[in-house]
Amino acid sequence: MRSYVHILLCCFFVWEIGFGNTITPVAVNELTGTELTSGELTTLSNRLRSELIKTGQFKVMERAEMNAILAEQGFQQSGACDEASCVVEVGRLLGVQKIAAGSVGRIGTDFYTISLRLIDVSTGEISKSADYDFTGELSGLLTTGLEKAALILAGIPSIEKQAIVQQNQVLTITSNPDSARITIGSLSGITPFTGTIAPGTYRLSINRKGFSELNQAITVSQVSEEPFSLQYSLTPKRKGYRTRVITLITGTGAMLGGLIFNSLVRDHNKNAADLQGKAASEFETSANAQKIKQDYSYAVQKGSDAKEYRTISYAIAATSFSLWGVTFAFGGKK
Repeated sequence: MRSYVHILLCCFFVWEIGFGNTITPVAVNELTGTELTSGELTTLSNRLRSELIKTGQFKVMERAEMNAILAEQGFQQSGACDEASCVVEVGRLLGVQKIAAGSVGRIGTDFYTISLRLIDVSTGEISKSADYDFTGELSGLLTTGLEKAALILAGIPSIEKQAIVQQNQVLTITSNPDSARITIGSLSGITPFTGTIAPGTYRLSINRKGFSELNQAITVSQVSEEPFSLQYSLTPKRKGYRTRVITLITGTGAMLGGLIFNSLVRDHNKNAADLQGKAASEFETSANAQKIKQDYSYAVQKGSDAKEYRTISYAIAATSFSLWGVTFAFGGKK
């Protein structure tokens, strides 16, 4: 029974060729690609069949019917081959006039290229080819790229011209002041910036020394002839903030240092006074008096050094606190 159905189907295709003469019977070979999963390739192949039907130029055989015929004919590869001789053999077994075959490649994370060809089964020659590049998510390739490629295979002139036009949106970003570094998706550059980007939602980052960093999400909804322009005014960082922090820390540290040195001055002076009194005692031997005299001189010197360091620390603290007061009063202006 199935054989009779296949014969009727082939007769129908022959009728289309002989009398309709406007719709070409075609089968779609499964698309190939090394960077995509088998599930993704199957989805893309099915979508290509639908897009070819939408052009109104092709009568497309269903995938299930293709596999059934090829299985009955003992063809083991079930339409998954890619070589020209294999594709022609598949087309002859299916009884179609032409067969569409090709591949989908991915470079990096968001760049795809479609390469399709329409092969005449009777001659084995490529009657039409379509190459289409797409930047964006795989879903965009499914909804946009295959549609364009199918229309190219259909030979519609207006669509062939569209294939030459850049399918990404022209994007311009300016900032005040300029020379700010921008990052958006996989793009980066310096303002004023001009580039191209596929429709989608992206995270935009703008950085410039002395200004607050700007981060926000932007959405490019569709491709249009007019550039998608963005302008930003950067906000200067508050002047004097870092200076206030540094001077406050410096002044506080210097003040603590001055207090420590002041304590050392008192200790060394007290030690020197005690040694001086001890050296004058009549109960001390001459040997002990010499040792006490040396210790006294050392204590006096250390006390003098600590006093000098105390003076320097207090001076630094006074200067730092003065600068802190100035920056606090005037540093908030932009």
